[in-house]
Amino acid sequence: MDQSALTGESLPVKKQNGDEILSGAICKQGEAQAIIIGTGKYSFMGKTIDLVGQHSDNTIHLQRVMGRIGLFCICWIVVTLIVQIFVM
Repeated sequence: MDQSALTGESLPVKKQNGDEILSGAICKQGEAQAIIIGTGKYSFMGKTIDLVGQHSDNTIHLQRVMGRIGLFCICWIVVTLIVQIFVM
């Protein structure tokens, strides 16, 4: 089974009876029969998408800190420009 697009492996992987095959794997040699154990939000990809969706509304700490630094820099530049205008 070639599941390199899903797992990043460089070579196809040999599978035996009872081994799990990921959705999207390509059968390079032989044949395979599968029992579906999860679809939609119960599949691996569905769970991953759900986890990403849950945390997409929250900003991470680094984003908040960078936003504060940016706001400080903008305020400092504006104050400096106003002082420069009065000095000139």
